[in-house]
Amino acid sequence: MLKELSFRMVWNYLYNFFAVTFRRTGNLKPLFFVLYTNLRCHFQCSYCGFFQRGDTKNYTDDLNTEDMIKLLRIIRKDATAIYFTGGEPLFRKDIVEILKAAKEMGFSSITINTNMHLIDRRMEVLDYLTNLVASYDMSDNPTLQKEKGFSMTVNCVVTPQTIPQARKVLNFCLGHEIKFAVVPAELEDGQINQELQNSPEYQELINDLIKAKKKKKRIFGSTAFLKKIRTFERFDCYPTLTPHIYPNGDLFYPCQPLDTVAANLLKIGNYAKALQIGNKRAWTIANV
Repeated sequence: MLKELSFRMVWNYLYNFFAVTFRRTGNLKPLFFVLYTNLRCHFQCSYCGFFQRGDTKNYTDDLNTEDMIKLLRIIRKDATAIYFTGGEPLFRKDIVEILKAAKEMGFSSITINTNMHLIDRRMEVLDYLTNLVASYDMSDNPTLQKEKGFSMTVNCVVTPQTIPQARKVLNFCLGHEIKFAVVPAELEDGQINQELQNSPEYQELINDLIKAKKKKKRIFGSTAFLKKIRTFERFDCYPTLTPHIYPNGDLFYPCQPLDTVAANLLKIGNYAKALQIGNKRAWTIANV
């Protein structure tokens, strides 16, 4: 099993390397799938597009347990890594059953992104994870990482007003051997926040992350990535590296921020076919 999983990941990586190097195609092999289990959430984060649209309260088109597991089987044919997100995934009463199914299918990397406020009711999820991505708002003992055998990352969305708080989160992570990931908040329409882009305080924060990275501290992302988000310079985008799937099975293409759907992956039953439909739709839209 481990050999097969390693081969899939290595094959996709090598395919992508040569595809990018020789410009053969922009449709790269997925390294992992991002699956929105649901959009419901009890938080009201100002930077969250789902909250702004009312989806965290009103979206109800979630797949049931059986169909969600069917969807995982389809995904598993093309990747060995899965990233569960929301909304708040722990709102699903069947989340443990879904994670357990993913582990039994042989996903080598199982990640969940959670705000941690329901973790005390869903502690069993930790038995099926390889990675936990969490909000800072938590009081759990960080030693659970070692006990349960998963790696923990704190995801910190930064706005112009929260840069000092982001530093406190960073210091907490460095002191507890937790990986720190910074995400610059976008505006409601997905555009760059000019106030953040022009903030010397923000640039200083990213510079400090680059320094910490060079000292082998647990900072998420490459140095090149950190430099990109420091200046917000343009970069080549390869959305098929991390395909995003909605709670109803819709596959986004090219990407979720554009809110354009290729096809319903559960109904099509095959990622390559769904992507093919998405490519045709994207070409049509671009040439109207």
